[in-house]
Amino acid sequence: MDFEKICMMFTMQEPYYGIILSSMERIPMPASKIQTAAVTRSGNVFRLIYNPKFIESLDVSTTIEVIRHEILHLAFSHFTVFDSPPKSRGEEHIRNIACDLEVNSYIKKDNVHNLPLYYPSLYGWENGLGTKEYYRLLIELAMNNQSQKASQSTTKPCNGGSGGEQGEERDSEQDDDQDMQNSQSQENSEQDENNDEEEQEDNSQLKDSSESDEPEEEAEMI
Repeated sequence: MDFEKICMMFTMQEPYYGIILSSMERIPMPASKIQTAAVTRSGNVFRLIYNPKFIESLDVSTTIEVIRHEILHLAFSHFTVFDSPPKSRGEEHIRNIACDLEVNSYIKKDNVHNLPLYYPSLYGWENGLGTKEYYRLLIELAMNNQSQKASQSTTKPCNGGSGGEQGEERDSEQDDDQDMQNSQSQENSEQDENNDEEEQEDNSQLKDSSESDEPEEEAEMI
């Protein structure tokens, strides 16, 4: 069914959404500009932009829920809900998910077919908590995940299964070997050969020690 006809049908079925929808410009755009659908703002002008091929891939009931989703972004003032712009791409991504979680609390899930959406139930959270509360929960979840990864990395054994006590013993052995080398360097040439062997052993131990260090893991956002 034609997108404009679906918009008219939705307006008649649910006048509250229809009032907001009727105030929006609806502009089709190619996939190079947008993959699905979105709302934009230019001053006091709001636009519903969409990819016609994406809309054609949906059935009527799913298309209506997509329109509802976009209208709710305006109804909940998501353009101005945060006081300052995001400081990073990661923060922007989390903000977008928080907005979607609030919006999708009011989507009729049974009417959505073959379209993955972020629902609060996906995280075990209640519907309708609000964008800022979902944002707080997402940040808290990301920090907990980061802490768990950091804890796992610090409890892993070194390469070769050496624990902390064995590492201390290895350091002690290396110090003893160095002292022996310093005293033996003053002796005859036969003892110098022994020094060479001990230096090779010491270098091998240092190499093993450096290889056992675990690289730091970067925090991953959701």
